[in-house]
Amino acid sequence: MDSKIRLKKFKTRELTKNEKFLLSLLGLVLFLWLILRFVITPQIDRLNGLKEQKNEYQDKIILINETLRKEDKIKKEWEELSKDRERIVSRYFPKLDQAQIIYLLNGLMDNENISTMDYNFSRGMFESIGDFQVKNMTVSIPYSGNYDGIIDLINRIKESPRKILFDNITVDKGEDNNLNGNMVLKIYSLEGISESDDNVVHIEVAEGTKSDPFTSFEDYQSDGDKYDDMDRIKDGENEFKPYV
Repeated sequence: MDSKIRLKKFKTRELTKNEKFLLSLLGLVLFLWLILRFVITPQIDRLNGLKEQKNEYQDKIILINETLRKEDKIKKEWEELSKDRERIVSRYFPKLDQAQIIYLLNGLMDNENISTMDYNFSRGMFESIGDFQVKNMTVSIPYSGNYDGIIDLINRIKESPRKILFDNITVDKGEDNNLNGNMVLKIYSLEGISESDDNVVHIEVAEGTKSDPFTSFEDYQSDGDKYDDMDRIKDGENEFKPYV
């Protein structure tokens, strides 16, 4: 039995004026929404971003203008800070150079009422001071002298142009009303913390050239020279004439 597919025909009718108006209105609303969504909204966001950027630039301009107005004050404060830094740095040793330290201590120890034997330096070590690792060393100095000389030496060290601290001091009674003892001085360095002139004091050096102590005297002949002379005699370079 043959089956037949029958297509059902739908009846269509014309849209009324109200329906056409509503469809047109719907299309217009959809078109306006698309314009708002993909055109106007991005422009508004971009405009808001530009306004925020403008406000940021205006704040920066105000800050720069205030800084420029304070330029003289900032320059003056910078000069004062630089002077304070130089004053503080000049009180400490730029590095632990034994030659410089000895030269400075010799000037402080120049007193006829006290005599010092020698300087015993410890190895450099680091000490934590605040957030810094400060390099320092100690100098042990045996001394002998009278009371006035020791007091004068202590005052000299306290008033030293470079800061020197007393780590320890011992005093014993000696002969002829003299006092003997040992003082341990602690010296700090700004090495690795602040850059400054490495020369604490100017050490004078004698002018001129020193002759080489290993230079031979004028008529000295080395063994090699003697052998050369013997070879020349053997080869007949030097002739010896007998007495006639």
